[in-house]
Amino acid sequence: MVKHVFFEKEVPIPENVTVKVDGMTVHVKGPKGELTRTFDLSKCVIEMTNNNTLRIYKTFITRKKDAAAVGTIAGHIKNMFKGVTEGYKYTLVMASSHFPMTAKVDKAKSAVYIENFYGRKAPIIIPVNLKNIDIKIKGKEIEITGSDIEAVSQAAAKITEATRLRGRLAKDPTVFQDGIYLKAKS
Repeated sequence: MVKHVFFEKEVPIPENVTVKVDGMTVHVKGPKGELTRTFDLSKCVIEMTNNNTLRIYKTFITRKKDAAAVGTIAGHIKNMFKGVTEGYKYTLVMASSHFPMTAKVDKAKSAVYIENFYGRKAPIIIPVNLKNIDIKIKGKEIEITGSDIEAVSQAAAKITEATRLRGRLAKDPTVFQDGIYLKAKS
């Protein structure tokens, strides 16, 4: 059992990022966009210090989970800083050897359409939240970019999982390698 009276982490704020802390809500604004996140469940304290850092701490820790919450919040805030300064990019590749698969984005319906997957007549419709991300299709590659790592990675995961065959539809993966796969992330 871990018994600490005080546990803290400090996260330095990059130069071109502005941060506003409102209780447990952190607003981050940078050159690539603006992100807001609320950390309700951890009961930690988030505050700005004079030397341009964020201080996350918790007092009277009796469990490992309480100490881990401080590190988790620090990690999420670092991801927010990276997102608004550099951004995140996932590249997916469409592999089709039997039927030529195509993809298109419908921004009005906030969905991605995968057509002719294994010769299907109806397209696979994947609902994607296009609020914080941008999806571009370049030939056989799908490029997903955005400032929110969770939105970008969830969109990539939904698209990848939509083309995975399961159950009675599953085919031999050594012969049938059609699908959409993660090529690179940065």
